[in-house]
Amino acid sequence: MNIWPKLNLTCAKFSLVVERPEEFMWFPEAVLRGALGYFWHAEGLRFVRLYDLFFGATEQAELERIATPPVGALLNCNHCGENRFELNAILFGKCEEQVPLLLESLHILGHEGVGERYVRFFVDGLPRFKTNEICNCVCDDPVDGRILPLSFSPEHGVCLDIVRPMTLRALGGKFLMEWDTGAFFRNLVQRLRLLSQFYGEPLPPDWGENVLEDVAQIVASSDTRIVHRARRSTRQNARLDYSGFTGSVVLRRVSADLFGLLRMGRLVGVGKNTVMGSGRYLVSLL
Repeated sequence: MNIWPKLNLTCAKFSLVVERPEEFMWFPEAVLRGALGYFWHAEGLRFVRLYDLFFGATEQAELERIATPPVGALLNCNHCGENRFELNAILFGKCEEQVPLLLESLHILGHEGVGERYVRFFVDGLPRFKTNEICNCVCDDPVDGRILPLSFSPEHGVCLDIVRPMTLRALGGKFLMEWDTGAFFRNLVQRLRLLSQFYGEPLPPDWGENVLEDVAQIVASSDTRIVHRARRSTRQNARLDYSGFTGSVVLRRVSADLFGLLRMGRLVGVGKNTVMGSGRYLVSLL
């Protein structure tokens, strides 16, 4: 592949200590995103950039009745045991100046409580954050710290650990609740193409199509299960389904270009509802 996406990601990690973790751990990304949205909307101008990153693209698309562009920020929240959680915020672009505002917002919301049961928390220490440019040469994951080798041979087996429910879109538009190698790579190419268009350097319309031809040679084995989860949207006055599959997938006979796509995809998520942390996976070599 001659051209690779160039995207800047600002990744910030926050350590949260939660008072009632059992009421928080089921779907913390949805709870926090909803609380942040209401808070930023009420506070107005000072938080307008953060609000636009998390919600602006969606609201503009609804207003203009156009296809929704990819949202400019993602949340991943991991339970670290007992009452501790690690919140990872990924902002597309060079957004270091927004991290202190996000920290301030979390301090205020943690004191007030979030969700229907007003679960309280506090941020332990200062966030760790940095901006990376992701492209084919990226080797360290700013989210989980894993290091992947720059050199790769198709003889390597690749293991994907799907750690957040993933839902893929098939060619006909149907949503898939099971692993499909072709759908996965098509979704990944489309996501990287759209992210580059809105938050980086636009790619040619047919970017990635030649690499997708290599998917046919992949031999895949999967061990996945469906995870059901949902949330109530006050804004839409509806119960929204965020179910998907998690588990592990082993890919063999992966080309070097496809491995490059896998390395980028682990940072941005794949499939439906990535804004809520869905579609996140980790990569390792066998």
